[in-house]
Amino acid sequence: MLSLVRDRFAVGLFIVLLAGSVGLKALKGPQVRESTQSAPGLLESEIVRNLDSRGFTTRLESTGLHGTIVFAARGKCRLSVRDARHVEWEKGIYERDAMAIGPMRFLMAGKSYDSPPSLAILVERMKGRLTRGLQLAGNAPVALAFAASSACGDSDFGLSKTQVPA
Repeated sequence: MLSLVRDRFAVGLFIVLLAGSVGLKALKGPQVRESTQSAPGLLESEIVRNLDSRGFTTRLESTGLHGTIVFAARGKCRLSVRDARHVEWEKGIYERDAMAIGPMRFLMAGKSYDSPPSLAILVERMKGRLTRGLQLAGNAPVALAFAASSACGDSDFGLSKTQVPA
């Protein structure tokens, strides 16, 4: 008799927990993804379009786990550009990959930084999640790791204003 009560209690508890779990997931709605997760290559396409329009020849190099690098050349000017939204963990790798071109800096929202703008990246990530969660349209600035040869001067070629759909 006691084992029958325990079995019924266990089954009842399982059903309550299952219903609660499914209910919470239904209330939360679908998983909110970063904009470039749902459109791979979108950022790189935007970078290439920008640089092509400025007379650069571009090529993409996939690095597997560390994203894609856009290499560009125009005359003696050489560039290396890549997504820097997760640079906190990979800054050394990014700098090593760009070493042959020039010193790395970070571009975001019309500004240039000597080190990754971690707080700005975090704020934009949170704003983007909120925007997508509310299903609002718009664009968001994106952080880029940018290296340029000395022949390029101080220009960032408009890349500091790069945006992707939020």
